[in-house]
Amino acid sequence: VDFVDNTVTFFFGFTIIIAMAICFFSLMSSMSTNVFEQVKEIGILRALGVSNFWIIRIYIHEAFILVFSSSLIGTGIGIAIGWMIMIQRFLFTQLPLPLVLPWQMLI
Repeated sequence: VDFVDNTVTFFFGFTIIIAMAICFFSLMSSMSTNVFEQVKEIGILRALGVSNFWIIRIYIHEAFILVFSSSLIGTGIGIAIGWMIMIQRFLFTQLPLPLVLPWQMLI
C-alpha cells in the first residue's frame, strides 16, 4: 500500500512539475510577445519621462494579474469537474463518496 501511495504521489508531483514548466514557458512567450507588440507604447512612455523601473513594474504587475486570474479560473474549473465526477460516481455505484479538496496544496 505504501508503494502504491508513493508511486501515485510521485506521478502527480511529476505531472505538476511538467504543468508548471509548460505554464512558465507559455507566460514567458505571452509576455515577450506583448512587449514586442507594444514597442511604440513603451517608446511614448519613455518620451513622457517614465523610468525603466516603472515600465518593468507595469509588466510585472500585468504578469502577476495574468497568473493569478488563470490560477483562480483553473482551480474553479478543477473543483467543478471533480464535483461532477463525484456525482456521476455516486449515480452509478450508489456509494456516498465525499469530495475531498486538497486545501494544503492550494496554499
